[in-house]
Amino acid sequence: MEPDPPEPSPVEPPPRESVWDLARRALRSREAMSGLVHWLVVRGSIIFALFAIVYVANGLLIGWQSTYDVTLGIRSPGDTSVAWAAWPLSLAGWLAMPAVAGAVAGYVLSVAITNRRQDSIAQKFGGQDV
Repeated sequence: MEPDPPEPSPVEPPPRESVWDLARRALRSREAMSGLVHWLVVRGSIIFALFAIVYVANGLLIGWQSTYDVTLGIRSPGDTSVAWAAWPLSLAGWLAMPAVAGAVAGYVLSVAITNRRQDSIAQKFGGQDV
């Protein structure tokens, strides 16, 4: 009869990464992203954070229903109790958010068209540099 194999020694888990190391790794990993994901994480998150700050500030100042109405253009920012705060929200609701949505939609369509195209545009136009 063979003897039992020796018990393995307990292995300690690796030490946890510090917050600084986690943040540094997250910043460096952005470069691995491409296209739409990179844009949404890098640029889109900044735009969304600014919009959220303006939205929450207006919600606290003029009320949540008025904030919603001003964002969608149902109500004029001049008709609110704090018009100076509602005007940036109105501009963001009418300009920034549709621009972001349009940019994302345009990028998605561009990628879809490029992936389906078999010939390059230069080949279609007889080798002209377009």
